[in-house]
Amino acid sequence: RVGGVWLAAGLMLGKLPSLSEIRFSNMQMGDSLLEALGEAVKKGVMDKVTKIKLMKNSDIGSRGVDSFLNAIAESRDGLPKLSELYLYNKAAGPCGLSVAAALGSGKLPCLKSFGVCFACCFDSAGMRAVGGVFKEGKCPPLLEILRFHYSRERADNASGPRPNFDPLLAELAEREGEIPGITEIDLSGGVIGKEGMCALAAILGRGNFPKLTRVCICSCHVENEALTAFADAFRSRENPNLTALVMNGNRFNKQGVAAFLNALPPQSLRGLSFLGLVGLSAQETDGNAASAELSALVQKAQSQGKLPLNCRVHY
Repeated sequence: RVGGVWLAAGLMLGKLPSLSEIRFSNMQMGDSLLEALGEAVKKGVMDKVTKIKLMKNSDIGSRGVDSFLNAIAESRDGLPKLSELYLYNKAAGPCGLSVAAALGSGKLPCLKSFGVCFACCFDSAGMRAVGGVFKEGKCPPLLEILRFHYSRERADNASGPRPNFDPLLAELAEREGEIPGITEIDLSGGVIGKEGMCALAAILGRGNFPKLTRVCICSCHVENEALTAFADAFRSRENPNLTALVMNGNRFNKQGVAAFLNALPPQSLRGLSFLGLVGLSAQETDGNAASAELSALVQKAQSQGKLPLNCRVHY
């Protein structure tokens, strides 16, 4: 904890002019570290930093995250060379508004990969604000990877509500022009309902994210009805560029997968090479029989052109 503050002090004094990476893992760093780094950003002494990864520092909460991200937005030059920013913490809190402020500030021109993980528990306003950055075309121009995760096992507020990703997806779906850089969207551990799955289908099918190749929505309580709605929304759309759709650990069962594959139009996902459905057999009484049924469903879908013959399906 003290080491992090001393690092920030060294930056403020100009003692680390060539520092390019900041990584702290399992060191119980607290809010004071991020607040100090925020002051260093405002002073303009982190202009050469390219990567910041704060991994599993249990004492970092929403105060520190908000302070640091708002400092980026409020500073004159921000972090002009930063390409990766990941905050893996146990107590990040509902800091969606500060995430939106930083991503939409124009102060992260080289950012390629961004994530808030373990305790991404933005409220609805925060989700809409983050989505609004993309809807309005204000996201960092080089951004490729966007990750928001929530884990009850790793977050301090294990008894609190899971984050609802529907407002975020709804905003992304309303984007008019292209967001050309995004290649991966990873939303895991929250909740995605019927509205969110329909929005995801629009995101994939309208061509506004032409380079999007990987979507991960694991453990998001997606149920049969929402999965079928996702396929239904594809009836007038297609996405030949998507190569991986990972939906492990959700609440749909083999009947939901059957309805999904039945509703999916042929050739709509013709570039898909990986479909993740891990956890389905565990929901059934006879896991072996469920696996056999799923295998038959996949083979039928492939014979009908609904899944490519080379698509690997994990269940």
